[in-house]
Amino acid sequence: MLREQMKPSEAFERIYGGVMGQMVRQLGEFVCIATGLRNVRTARIATITLLGQVVALRSSRATCLKLLERDTLEPSDILDIKARIDANIDAILDSMRAEEQGQA
Repeated sequence: MLREQMKPSEAFERIYGGVMGQMVRQLGEFVCIATGLRNVRTARIATITLLGQVVALRSSRATCLKLLERDTLEPSDILDIKARIDANIDAILDSMRAEEQGQA
């Protein structure tokens, strides 16, 4: 999958044309709803960055393990990572909502 992201082929078109494309477009719509944004492009850019933090963890697993000084992720590590991602998403969406309402 990562290879297809780096150098898309016909396989990527099939993948994106199915569930993946539907999912990321739906996430963009959720960003609009959560923030009150009317600008779809801005919401889609936010979607890319929100997905990026999760994809980065998956694609840089070895770096994550080294940084955490682990051979494998413990259940507590996974819970902490999920909590950080949740907090990051909340902060990003709250900031975007404030910007949209002219409060930033």
